[in-house]
Amino acid sequence: KATENITGGTGIDKLTMLSTSGTTTITGSQGDDVITTASGTEVFKYTALNQIGDTIKGFTSGTDKFELSSSIFNGDANSNGGLDSLESGAGATSSTNSGVYWVRDTSTNDLYYDADANGSDPGTLVADLDTSVALSDITFV
Repeated sequence: KATENITGGTGIDKLTMLSTSGTTTITGSQGDDVITTASGTEVFKYTALNQIGDTIKGFTSGTDKFELSSSIFNGDANSNGGLDSLESGAGATSSTNSGVYWVRDTSTNDLYYDADANGSDPGTLVADLDTSVALSDITFV
């Protein structure tokens, strides 16, 4: 099985995976990229706030993953590499529960990061997904 690493440029990239049999790690870049996945395992790696906001087509929950820098993004208070909690709701873009940094809009499947973890400020779009994402799909390194 092959392992591939792809890093986008500084503009708006359009990346289409045609076929993968191994794991492809896609490192976010500046710009709202459009990424279409293939049948392999894709890891979407974000190491800075200016890398988020991508459209991801074909995300497969349970196979594909988000890998986030723990020095930039909150949500792993117990430092075990996994997301502590994910709030979901129709139209949700920021947390209504104190200490919850990650929110999924069940109407659109969009994934948001709520930096203040209390809903007083709007969340920031991380990914516009065409399918749902689960708590276990988000990891920290």
